[in-house]
Amino acid sequence: DAEGTHVGEVTLNGDSFAVDNKFYFTVDGWPKIRVLVVNGEASDDWFDDEGHWFGLAVSSAAESPFVLESIESAGLSAASLRQSDVAVLLNVGDLSDSQAAAVSSYVESGGSLLIAPGDRVDANRFNQQLGSISPATLDFQGSTGNDDYLVIADFDRRHPILRPLEADWSVRFQGHWTITPNAEADVLMQFDNSEPALVERSVGEG
Repeated sequence: DAEGTHVGEVTLNGDSFAVDNKFYFTVDGWPKIRVLVVNGEASDDWFDDEGHWFGLAVSSAAESPFVLESIESAGLSAASLRQSDVAVLLNVGDLSDSQAAAVSSYVESGGSLLIAPGDRVDANRFNQQLGSISPATLDFQGSTGNDDYLVIADFDRRHPILRPLEADWSVRFQGHWTITPNAEADVLMQFDNSEPALVERSVGEG
């Protein structure tokens, strides 16, 4: 668990030829990835809390490489961003212009950002505040009928975060944002109606 490079040695005994009885190796211990979760819909009821489900998905395993800090949007600042490797905006729709500028500066200087917009996000304000770094512009919130839904139809199997996933998806989506990917963005995942579900873009150093 300790960070840094560690040297190890395996020794086998039992024969008179000692030259090949030792094997040396190194193991690199990497620091935990610090994730700042900005919870746009915190709730005392864990079932309705945005951050609860994200935390289960990302850091519930004993061997998780992530350590999470969860804050509400009012607590987001340039200082809190500097303490993290990754920032996650979960349904955050009430950022001030100064907070949005801090997020943009954080990404451009090397930070990583995951944006998951929800029903609290206003498309016009989002595009105005974060359009320069977002991989897509938000168009409108789409919703299927009560008996209809979308599923994931295709994804980039070569991408590092998607490579371990299976091809068959059982998750059903009844609500989603219709988006227009940036010209520099890569579409990593698509719904079965051909709309993009996950997009990625490099901005500056981030």
